[in-house]
Amino acid sequence: MPETYTPVLLVRKAERMRKESGDSRYYAPKEANKPDIGQRLYHILAMPFKILFFEPMLIAIVIYQSVSSYSSPFFHQC
Repeated sequence: MPETYTPVLLVRKAERMRKESGDSRYYAPKEANKPDIGQRLYHILAMPFKILFFEPMLIAIVIYQSVSSYSSPFFHQC
């Protein structure tokens, strides 16, 4: 399946242009804006909790699933 994500396509094009021309001034925006380790850790570790607590529908689904999975063994005893 061919790649369609534009930032990845631009990185590949910049790499190809650097290789063909031998000039290192060609780069994609994704290559220039590399986040530092603090930003990466924030997005990896904190963002899931931020999304969980600031999305009311997600909170409702999580609570419903936790209650239903907790109570289902009690109702299905033989």
